[in-house]
Amino acid sequence: MSLFRLTLCLLVLGSCRRAPTVDPRFDPAKAAFQKKLALLPIIEKTLQAAPPLHQDTLRPNTKGRFALISAQQLTNLGACFGNDEAPVCDSLWWSLSACKATSEKTAAAMAGALGADLDTQALERCSTLPLLAVARQTGFQKPKADRESRSYHPGHLAADVFVFDFETGALLGGMRTNVSTPTSLEKVTATTDVDRWLLEILGRQTYDHVAKHIDG
Repeated sequence: MSLFRLTLCLLVLGSCRRAPTVDPRFDPAKAAFQKKLALLPIIEKTLQAAPPLHQDTLRPNTKGRFALISAQQLTNLGACFGNDEAPVCDSLWWSLSACKATSEKTAAAMAGALGADLDTQALERCSTLPLLAVARQTGFQKPKADRESRSYHPGHLAADVFVFDFETGALLGGMRTNVSTPTSLEKVTATTDVDRWLLEILGRQTYDHVAKHIDG
């Protein structure tokens, strides 16, 4: 490069740098994931019409990678489970929400962005999910803990979890879940946010119950 051109490049603050490479995986993953998002209104209508589960109805050999969301998240992927007084919020339930945020970007905007490779990989995983599990709450008791009075009342969360084919939106059956917080808080440290921790337990136990049955 000539001295003149080098000087010119420096003057325009690095305009001679190569543009970040656009990831060829991004646009196909984005398109495939958006097709899955288009199924959510269809799944919501099916869920609204589904009667309460009195027994597990999941089809045999229903196995595969899945995302778990609450019924509220069918219209707002960033919503929490539970209720406003005691929201059950957990990253395990927000994988689709994170992928939706990524899918709203462009490949050019993602190019060279911090964490872009991991975000694109996550979007690819979301775009190829074969199953979607939707939890409809049937019972909830908020756990209550008070450090000062040293009192604790365990909580529980019950739900009907309906499993859908995330390629077609077809209902594949469902299962009932009923999880509880620990019977004591002996292992809780002084710095633990007890209320939040207890609610996270309910969310994670529900997720683990579903995973035990369908994760493949």
